[in-house]
Amino acid sequence: ILFIDLNRLHPEEYPFHLHSYLSSDENENEYLRLLSEALSLLLLPSSYSSTLAIRHLIREIFVFKSKL
Repeated sequence: ILFIDLNRLHPEEYPFHLHSYLSSDENENEYLRLLSEALSLLLLPSSYSSTLAIRHLIREIFVFKSKL
């Protein structure tokens, strides 16, 4: 198994192609926010998904938990 420390490489030196949403932490967070927003609309009951505050809370918890 080959382990590569990506912190020591510049993006143009990566041995694989990264998607645009992984180009920076902020892009990744925004992608995770969009993904969790879409999933919450599909998976939660309409009483939860229709409340904007609950959707925002769930979205931020999802983004924060994925970074741990």
